[in-house]
Amino acid sequence: MDVVPLSLDSPEPLLREWAALDAAIQAELMPDLDPPPYAQSLRNLQPVAHLNRWGVAAVDGAQVVGAGLCRSFLSDNRHLCEVDLYVAKGRRREGIGSALLSRVAAVAGQDGRTTIVGYAAAGSAGLDFATALGAVEKQGELRSSLDVSTLDREALAGELAAAEASSVDYELLRWSGVCPEDLLAAYAGVADAMNDAPRGELDMEDVVAEPERMRVRAQTVLATGARPYVVVARRKGKDWYVGAMGIEMPHDISLPLGFLAPHTDYRLLLVHDNGPDGLAVEERTVSRSDRLSVTVARDGGYATELTPVPPQTPTGG
Repeated sequence: MDVVPLSLDSPEPLLREWAALDAAIQAELMPDLDPPPYAQSLRNLQPVAHLNRWGVAAVDGAQVVGAGLCRSFLSDNRHLCEVDLYVAKGRRREGIGSALLSRVAAVAGQDGRTTIVGYAAAGSAGLDFATALGAVEKQGELRSSLDVSTLDREALAGELAAAEASSVDYELLRWSGVCPEDLLAAYAGVADAMNDAPRGELDMEDVVAEPERMRVRAQTVLATGARPYVVVARRKGKDWYVGAMGIEMPHDISLPLGFLAPHTDYRLLLVHDNGPDGLAVEERTVSRSDRLSVTVARDGGYATELTPVPPQTPTGG
């Protein structure tokens, strides 16, 4: 078994093996929720303006049997390294977790980090592992779930009416990219309010949310070219339905169609934004070797239907 670095630059087979393990762990911890798709798992390795994200993976042959996902703050709390450490079910108590943690501690130490923070569910193997290593509990978190079918609808309507009455002097604002200068101080104040969040006994500093830092952080994100968007594909029978939505800014969304059946042509019906002219409809034939590339407008998107083309039956002459 080897412990190797894990990043967005890692080979795709390694990333997909890790994402499959990530989905399995999520299903084990939160069985009532759908496991995260591949793209969502990858976002856990995407660095952001104020946070470095990195990881390590335990690989046995071609299989990822454990991983550690780490987050290191770049401005405040530079003594901390947060880590999510997990090992595949059936491979626990083999020293894999210890090997992963040892590599995380070495890399974090080289970066000047002196404290590693992790989370474990009560009664879990992770808690037993952390306790055996001498970890000290510093903060507890209680998660509650609500069955919405049991809600008191009349009480909820009363709460909504009270909220509407007290919010008459408020308005919703939106912007794309960097916050407008006239709103920047207020925006920083809202971010600073998060410092009131409970920390238990964790040794954590306040996160400074001054206007200049907020401006630089937003500019840094824009400079990376990162743009938020969502793509969802669902299959019913042999047909596929794909929907995409861009958020805030126009996007060029390119989707590989490798999920389609091999040796099969598909009729693609595409409905997408067409600027001030409303919607445009296109139809063409594609296969799994193609990519679907569409430019969507700000807060726009597209919807597609992919239907297998019946094979042509040769006729004799």
